[in-house]
Amino acid sequence: MQRYDLDTMVSVYPFVRQADQGDWIIGRTDTAVFLVVPADVLELLDHLASGMTVGEARNRYEAQHGEVPDLEDFLGYLEQEGFVLPQTENFQTTSLGRAAKHYHFTGISQKVAQGIFSQPVVALLCGLIVMAFGVAISHPNLVPDWHVHYFEHNITLMRLGIALLWYAAVFIHEMAHLIAARSVGVPSRLGLGQRMWYWVAETDMTGIWAVPREKRYLPYLAGPLVDAASAALLLLTLFGESQKFYTLDPTVAQFAKAMLLTYLMALLWQCYFFMQTDVYYVVANFFHCKNLMEDTRTYLSNQRHRFTGKGQHIDQNHIPEREMKVIRGYAWVWVVGRAVALFGVLLVTLPLIVNYFFLMLRQGGIGWHGDLPGLIDLVFMWTTLIAFQASGVYFWARKYVEKWPAYIWLRRSVVSFFQTLQVSR
Repeated sequence: MQRYDLDTMVSVYPFVRQADQGDWIIGRTDTAVFLVVPADVLELLDHLASGMTVGEARNRYEAQHGEVPDLEDFLGYLEQEGFVLPQTENFQTTSLGRAAKHYHFTGISQKVAQGIFSQPVVALLCGLIVMAFGVAISHPNLVPDWHVHYFEHNITLMRLGIALLWYAAVFIHEMAHLIAARSVGVPSRLGLGQRMWYWVAETDMTGIWAVPREKRYLPYLAGPLVDAASAALLLLTLFGESQKFYTLDPTVAQFAKAMLLTYLMALLWQCYFFMQTDVYYVVANFFHCKNLMEDTRTYLSNQRHRFTGKGQHIDQNHIPEREMKVIRGYAWVWVVGRAVALFGVLLVTLPLIVNYFFLMLRQGGIGWHGDLPGLIDLVFMWTTLIAFQASGVYFWARKYVEKWPAYIWLRRSVVSFFQTLQVSR
């Protein structure tokens, strides 16, 4: 017996809809599930939601479009995604429905969020950025390099201070995304993820698909905007000291310079839109690309298959030619960008690690003869720095290594060996 026979009445879960270049984006904001469907599919859903049986909706579709739709498979897919159910079942108790997502800081009302990111506030932040940009051009010596992150004394304390300030800055960055999304009526949640070998905080704004395309830019850019304004404040503060308007404590000045460089590196990171950074989402939204990253990876995989014969070809004929042009261009950005990221590691991260390593060697010669606390301080900083970097590399590499045939064979062999031991006992 079919699950959706012609006499079945269908419950359609309330969903939002948004027109998108001839298609429609439909979604459940409570489960953050969004689908792109043609206009005729949306008509079918509306017919079913109005109380038509499956047979009546099929007949109406055939009369309008001259063909008979395969409603069994179509409704089965929509049920899997949590959009429909036979009326005899309940969305809350079915095992096929998606669990509702728990969103963060729901106490922030849309009105409050709109006040925080009102036009005057955004204009003020942009004004600070423009002022700081002018100062940076006229006084380039105020822009710090990697040396400001290199401390020879109280290393652990200084690094922990920078880390705590940066964690606070990251939280503010993600909250900016969340509040800006809330200002356009989109609930969001905070989380932790990875971009290549980097650990990153991230804001889940999947519901952004429910709003018009032009309203998505502020939520996407809110984090970098706040970061750029914070960097501007730090640069203007250092400019004031350089003009003898006031005097900063040397430790405070170095913290300010270190945080300024950290902000500048974070803003540079956002320009790495070969990863799913904030700028990536702006670019994808501008070019009307719904899944630019995955489509580009598929395209590159197809190119590898074309030239080497490895892997398998995945059909992308369903993607419009306009969007394929963007994907082909973005593929170059994807490849070149990863090379640029490696150079960033070589020019900033590695020099810091190498200099701390040689400092540790020098301190090692002194430590056992009178400066043991300094040696312990340096070793503690070194191990925490390496552990953090290594954990990111480990989890990044693990995703690729686990696909290697040799790794799969080795893992199965180890599991089989221990199972044999247990049986023999």
